[in-house]
Amino acid sequence: MAIKLGLDAKPFRGTAGTQGTIEVTNVKDVSLSLESGEADVTTRKAKGWKLSVATLKEASVPSPGTSTARCWNQQPGAAPC
Repeated sequence: MAIKLGLDAKPFRGTAGTQGTIEVTNVKDVSLSLESGEADVTTRKAKGWKLSVATLKEASVPSPGTSTARCWNQQPGAAPC
């Protein structure tokens, strides 16, 4: 199974409890949560300053039912987002 990177991801929608089959090509007002871990990299060379670097990043997009996301590619007869 290949890993899909975020820049290659696509949003889909469908019936709750099933895998979405309709690609959402245009959305507005989407909530995006971004977080990054932190690692302490302090050394004696820092002269008393605490140093840290960002580590693994996390991103999440709440489902349309729990956020303000709105679909703009409604097709005739399609279920609402």
